[in-house]
Amino acid sequence: MKKHGTVLLSAYLTTLEPFAVHGFCEPDRVVCTVSYWNAYIVFESDELPDKNAYREMYGVSLNMLDFCKQLYNDISNNLDAWVRWDISSLREEAELKYNERPGDEYIEADFENVLSEIYDVRKKELSNRLGMLNQLICDQAKHFGPSRGFF
Repeated sequence: MKKHGTVLLSAYLTTLEPFAVHGFCEPDRVVCTVSYWNAYIVFESDELPDKNAYREMYGVSLNMLDFCKQLYNDISNNLDAWVRWDISSLREEAELKYNERPGDEYIEADFENVLSEIYDVRKKELSNRLGMLNQLICDQAKHFGPSRGFF
């Protein structure tokens, strides 16, 4: 999921409209299309010659609310790993910020401090977005369950 994925996911959970979440599942890509009652998971590969081909596709009996709960739980239980997922981007951002400071001498401890600050900001941002997502999960629970249907 992209950096702002949890915000976009929150928007779709608000409207209950179908949405797609994508990411990398080395060496493949994964696309999850989520509707009110089901999720469809497609694994794509860069190695397939046909642009419309896919490696695997699954239909999963997982409604929108349960998909969001699963994603929320995975990110919450592995928050540090999710923050570090794109470590190269994290380091690039730290290098840019580090290079903006006065002085030409590279000091490893100073760079690590900048990296730690950026990590803390990202972790706080993701935690805030998870809080929003959790609130929406609680708010929308009334639309899912026995004798409920998409309205």
